Amino acid sequence: DSDIPHRTKLTELIKEASIREKESIAKELQNSAGRISFTSDMWSNTTLKGFMAITAHYMLRTHTG
Repeated sequence: DSDIPHRTKLTELIKEASIREKESIAKELQNSAGRISFTSDMWSNTTLKGFMAITAHYMLRTHTG
């Protein structure tokens, strides 16, 4: 039992990872070379549970030297 984290610990770890990833993506978008294009899609499953996806397309600036 001590090797398997409790579900609340897993939830906490997932939330922390999500925050770190969101911050990383925000930094990438701020450093994009030019415009950012967004697309989105919304759908529902057979029980009418809703889902939404957002995709950003962009180019990163790279420094060569």
